[in-house]
Amino acid sequence: YVELPIPTKEYYRFLGWYENDEKIECITNKNYKLVAKWEQTKCRVDFMKDDDDLFSSIVVEMNETVDLPSVPTKEGHIFKGWVLEGEIFDNQLPINKHLKIYAKWEKVMYTVDFTTYSDSTIESIQVLYGDKIEEPIQPVKEGYDFIGWSLSQDSKDLFDFETIITKDYNLSVSYTHLR
Repeated sequence: YVELPIPTKEYYRFLGWYENDEKIECITNKNYKLVAKWEQTKCRVDFMKDDDDLFSSIVVEMNETVDLPSVPTKEGHIFKGWVLEGEIFDNQLPINKHLKIYAKWEKVMYTVDFTTYSDSTIESIQVLYGDKIEEPIQPVKEGYDFIGWSLSQDSKDLFDFETIITKDYNLSVSYTHLR
């Protein structure tokens, strides 16, 4: 008789060689179509920061629970939890298959304030990380011409309204005195 090889497969235990649901222990002088039968023993849980960005991978015994990894960070975003198939992941449930769990993110909201140094007031704008803002209406101050918006009262550098917002801003109006 011929001794059959014992294959290995990550996270599985080999149960034997089978043909038509019959376990084959040894082979004789005939043709066989053998299929390996496996029992899963461990599961891999991949925690994804984004679609293609693996944050942490944890292997657990079959039907055990998984400890959550540390909280990931992402610029301009707040971590809202781990999600599996659109639902908040419950790590107290036993794991019985390989899983990909995804981080749920919410964009940070920033505030852009406008200081006019005049009787005109312009409301603050709330803007999400990564967005741009539209230039507000020009404030009016008697005896002055509006130049633009700067990053501070003393700055001559004007704010570019094509700037992608990644923080809070306090924009100050720039005027030139009419002669």
